Amino acid sequence: MNRGALTAALAGVLVFLGAFLPLWPLGLLGVLLAAAAGQWWFAVFCGLLLDLLFGPATGFWHIFYVPFTIAAVLAALLRLALRGRMRSRGRATL
Repeated sequence: MNRGALTAALAGVLVFLGAFLPLWPLGLLGVLLAAAAGQWWFAVFCGLLLDLLFGPATGFWHIFYVPFTIAAVLAALLRLALRGRMRSRGRATL
């Protein structure tokens, strides 16, 4: 298995544990890991799944209707921005 598949599998396990145990930080970590690994489609899918399972945010964060999906999109955009910056410096690390 290649590195991307292992990272996606680990992210999937974290999302599964975060969804079926009441530990939303594990799910968020899985979504962020998938987005950082370049699996943005998987991160957005898992973010939408977690948003459906946990429901809308309450309290101060109620203005974010889909917080896991927003985190996935922001992490994917951050990865794209950093990737362009690294490539312009001659490094292909991301």
